[in-house]
Amino acid sequence: MRENLRAWAETIETFVLEVIFEERHDFKARLMRGFLFGGSKLFQGAVKVRRWLYNVRILRDKTLGVQVIAIGNLTVGGTGKTPVVEKFARELQSDYCRVGWYEDDDEVNIVVTYGAPVTITPVIDGGEERVISFQAAGHAVLAYAPATGRLKIGGIVKARRAELAAIFAATMLDRPDFFAGADSRNLYTLAAVERTGLGFTVDHAFDPSIVRVQIVEVQADRIATDPRTDDIKVVWSLIARDSRGNALARLAEMTRGLVFGRENFRLGHMILRVHFASGRPQPTKVTIKIKPPDTAAFKRLMFEGRIMDLLRRNGFCHDRDAAEAAAAAE
Repeated sequence: MRENLRAWAETIETFVLEVIFEERHDFKARLMRGFLFGGSKLFQGAVKVRRWLYNVRILRDKTLGVQVIAIGNLTVGGTGKTPVVEKFARELQSDYCRVGWYEDDDEVNIVVTYGAPVTITPVIDGGEERVISFQAAGHAVLAYAPATGRLKIGGIVKARRAELAAIFAATMLDRPDFFAGADSRNLYTLAAVERTGLGFTVDHAFDPSIVRVQIVEVQADRIATDPRTDDIKVVWSLIARDSRGNALARLAEMTRGLVFGRENFRLGHMILRVHFASGRPQPTKVTIKIKPPDTAAFKRLMFEGRIMDLLRRNGFCHDRDAAEAAAAAE
């Protein structure tokens, strides 16, 4: 389904661009050109009305209170506005950086405080509204377990985590390529569920503080092999949800004979709800989203150790090579 939608969108985009650049002259192109011409006249009228409203002071402009940098102009796209904006955002961050660290059981936690990009916000000053600018501090947290070679990064956008991991490996471990291997982000797996089948249950008997574990959502991806590249691609997906905690059973009811394998299905993600005994009538609930190969997302970090133990004991974790991890720990 996604591939069909993407192909349809690309076809429409190509057609519109060919009409705009006068590369097509058939009936459909003339019809589209007439539609665009009419739309341009409506837009022209709206712009003129807006300018008139500003000229007669019905609409009033406001001063932002900061320098404004205008990058590019409205166009079809692909002229490089986005990377230039990203470059400016990086360059406008301050040079401020403070690093603190502390140990927590078998992990070393590093907190990096850095200057975030300039932000503007409206405030009330003397009964009047004005816009001010300020620069907040951002925080990134790195938690490294020397025994396993596992690095967790939070408080920073996902697109920059690999960059931060590379800096950590080069600076702290003196091994620049430690997190750059082909399997460095291959941390989590749902293969245990696929091997067992849709009757899989999460074993938590080893931890008396866990009251129960529910599987509230699961995604099954229909996969196929691309004959040109031999890569695995997702053809379509099916998501089963069950607030009562048996999403795998719901998936079984929806599919009737689902088979896991290279040319059949694989699990895209699974969401667990873990109930921890709290000493109160209602247990404390923690929701965990496992999405291979590199995501196990949850809040309530006070339960992190027990949650990671639960994931490891049920086969949801890929551990790094022990010898390599020990070398990095040294």
